[in-house]
Formats: sequence, structure tokens, C-alpha cells
Amino acid sequence: MNIYGACNKGGLRMASTIAVVGAGARAQIYARAAAADGRSANPYGRCVYDCDNDVVDQQVVTLEFARGATASFTMTAFTPLEHRKPRVFGTHGFAEGDGRHIRIVDFMTGAEETPDTGTNAGASPAHGHGGGDAGLIMAFIDAVAAGDQAPLGADPAEALAGHHVVWAAERARETWTVQAP
Repeated sequence: MNIYGACNKGGLRMASTIAVVGAGARAQIYARAAAADGRSANPYGRCVYDCDNDVVDQQVVTLEFARGATASFTMTAFTPLEHRKPRVFGTHGFAEGDGRHIRIVDFMTGAEETPDTGTNAGASPAHGHGGGDAGLIMAFIDAVAAGDQAPLGADPAEALAGHHVVWAAERARETWTVQAP
């Protein structure tokens, strides 16, 4: 259920959408609270442009690796709910995905293939992010059951290194500086 409202910021009237997640009585309570006076009794009803929220609505992060390779990550909120769209370019080709298919193109031969991942799960958290959430949980259970962290695809040091990259991106956003993880 979506409840539409508006907010004012700096004299501009901006639309906001309150997404009420849940089912049954709890969702109905949020809906009634929001509908009664145009505002919500929960934090989801606040205008994103006029509150204490410091979360980005769009961001581009550029990464440079030790041996000179680069990568960029673009995050954009306020878009239709769709699967993530990864695009990876290499020396010999590229791969891009749409949540179900992965298109792989070889620059040298021009050969192209598009394997189907077999997932029909939707992009939303309610659908487990395209099945990825369930895959992560199963890999964790398998790793614990076998006493082997290999199914996880990363050891604790690698997982922490990935977090350091994200924290550096947040510091860069907050300080408008180039950061090292």
C-alpha cells in the first residue's frame, strides 16, 4: 500500500511517498495513522526532504584499485523497483545482468551468450532480493554445518575489507574528500 502526501522545503512543495510495508493489522494501523491527518505516526511518514535523515538519495562512488583498475558504483533512490543492474567491463569482454539473465560478450571474437540464472524472485526485500538473501543464508548454514567457510566465498578478513570500502565511501560523501579504505 502506498500513501501519497506532500511536504514543504524551502518554499518548494515536494511530493513524498510513504510505503507501508507489512500485512494485516499492523499495516492497517500505519495506513490509518497516515491517512487521518496526512502525516504518519511512524518514521516512514516523514518528508524525506525535511527531516533529520542523512541518507543519500543518489551517489556515485569511484574506486581505484592498487594495480590501476577502476570501478564505479551508482546508487539511485526514487526509481521504479527493479533488480540491480551490474555491468562489469574487462580487457577481453563485459558482462551485464538484469536480475534473471547475464549477458556475456567477448570483445575478441564477438561471441555472446546469455545464461538464465533460473530465478523468478522479485527485486524487493519481500522477495529476498531476487533470491540472493536465501542464497546467502543457505551458504552460511552449509559453512557452519561443514565447519568450512569456503561456501561463503570470503573469509572474515575479506568481508571486513569490503566493509572498509563502504565506510570509506560514506566518509568521502560526508567530507567531500578522497578516502582510502
